Amino acid sequence: MRTDPAGRADYGPRVLAKYLDTFCGQIDRAREFGLIPGPDQPDGKRWSAAAAEEIRSRWPEIEAATECIGREGLAKRGWTGAMIRDLLGKPDTTADSPHYTSATRRRLWRLEKVEAAEATPEFTARKAARA
Repeated sequence: MRTDPAGRADYGPRVLAKYLDTFCGQIDRAREFGLIPGPDQPDGKRWSAAAAEEIRSRWPEIEAATECIGREGLAKRGWTGAMIRDLLGKPDTTADSPHYTSATRRRLWRLEKVEAAEATPEFTARKAARA
């Protein structure tokens, strides 16, 4: 954390993540989804203390909105490849494989979106037809 001439602290992504008790990937994902504003300091890399406090006050809802699930998690919930394609569409984001650096990026969908799709009659009918 750096201090500006007026004595206020500012936060880079790692320090902001520590301040929010999370990891940098959550900060990046929240920015990617447009849930938090970009850095507001002149260098374009840091948030002011006021901006960090504003983010912190809304963090539980922001964190919930950044939760994602991959194909393997969807399969455990009863999704098929066709259901994913038809009901969820393109992934909301991608991430590196946690196991292999050379593997293709994992496709991830927002959990909120998945839960909304699971509440539709179409999902219920397709899941029932599968069983």
